[in-house]
Amino acid sequence: MVKIGQSNESGPNEDAPNFIQGSGSGPFDPLKGLEHSLLGEDGVPKGHTWGIFSRAATEGIAQAWLGKFRTLSLSEWIQQQSANTVHAEFLTNIARRVEGFDSAVVFPALLRNRDELGEVLYFSDSSLAPKILDYLDHKGVSGMEFPVMGMGSGLLELPKNNRWLGGWGTAFGTRTHIWFEIRKGADGSESCYMYSNLLVSTRVPSLELAQAYAIPSRAHSLIFTAETLFPSALMTMPRSGSFSDVPEELIPTAFLTIEEFGLAATVLGDNPNGTIQTDLAGYPLVVSAGYLIPESSLEHLDNIVPAVVATLTNLASIVEDGFRNYRNPATPVPFDHMFGSELILVDWTEEGAFTGGFARWIPETHLGSLVAATRNATTQAESLPEGPEQRELLEWVCNEGAGGIVASAVNSLVITYLLPEEDFDQAEFLLDRAIALEMINESTNALAKLGQVQFAQGKPEEAIETFEKALNRGDKFAEAEASLFSRSHC
Repeated sequence: MVKIGQSNESGPNEDAPNFIQGSGSGPFDPLKGLEHSLLGEDGVPKGHTWGIFSRAATEGIAQAWLGKFRTLSLSEWIQQQSANTVHAEFLTNIARRVEGFDSAVVFPALLRNRDELGEVLYFSDSSLAPKILDYLDHKGVSGMEFPVMGMGSGLLELPKNNRWLGGWGTAFGTRTHIWFEIRKGADGSESCYMYSNLLVSTRVPSLELAQAYAIPSRAHSLIFTAETLFPSALMTMPRSGSFSDVPEELIPTAFLTIEEFGLAATVLGDNPNGTIQTDLAGYPLVVSAGYLIPESSLEHLDNIVPAVVATLTNLASIVEDGFRNYRNPATPVPFDHMFGSELILVDWTEEGAFTGGFARWIPETHLGSLVAATRNATTQAESLPEGPEQRELLEWVCNEGAGGIVASAVNSLVITYLLPEEDFDQAEFLLDRAIALEMINESTNALAKLGQVQFAQGKPEEAIETFEKALNRGDKFAEAEASLFSRSHC
């Protein structure tokens, strides 16, 4: 695929981590071949510049780069975003553990809600979409148009195309995706929203660590490091240098979004016919970076689009560098701490190794390897008789896997092992997460299983309420089970 403004050749995830190599202590070793796997001859990671992005010295220079935007102290931001004072105090106390909290600032303009970007138009209803498609075609950029939207962990097919997706290469040679949609503003004007998914959460977090402070406080440093032509903690240049010959008022601004059940594109491997197998699905939280390019900027696309594409691929390289080389507590600025993974608050989890079913971030560039391993483990478990080997596979999927199929594994583990053993705490912990995944059929099934667990604990009123929730679900997947079980215990 021909790329704009970058020198890397795009391609499949040849260097992606192999999540399915045996470790001797379990069915999978997510770390094998990953940590410090791409160090250069000088010992420095080949990724973009995680070190520059994460240095405290970058803070001031990033603020200068984006100096026209107003700032809030991190404490003020948390107060504004929190539902109540107690919640804000709790999050603030956690955030104070992060070095530099007292001086940290947030640029609200760099954090957007996807719903506020305007109405998503079908390409056939847009005057701008054909112009963007013609431009990309003229530049030799191939991609795919498709008609879908997310629905929980699944997809809803639409009658017309509303998205475009193309593949680019990161600094590591892995494959990242750039999307575009057409957004219609309240004034009727159209803009091309060009974006890339950076991070995908494997579970629905119970605490807003990432949304409340980790990502907001890092956004300007992340964008600065990716957008500038010469990322450095010592010197900077005007943003106009990255958007040469574009009038200052037309230079688009990058921003981050955190979307619940956003669509992600995962590379699962090569198809037999030589194409790349890409899977689309919804995931609990998706952090994306993007630019709104208004129709009024069409004459400057030759200068804007290469800068946008370069920034988005740089952003993917930065987070991949952190995941590959800084995903353990012994390294400076560890990955999970920087982005606020929920597991960092849990003593018995281990950053970069064992996450125990808690929410963690995976770069989209590596998500496909984990999804493929999860599906493989689930298939193997289904083919085995009950016993230690099957249980070990199911436990790995429930604790470490990714994708909607996790909910199915949770239901199997609970009904086959945890419920008979009366391990109610673990059963409820996993079922709550399976329900939150919003996977059609299997999340409803998890509700019914939760009702059984509550009955087994002598909580009939809670169980009946849970069964009623299962019966009221649109898919009706657990209707027979919930009705039978609730009637027999009333």
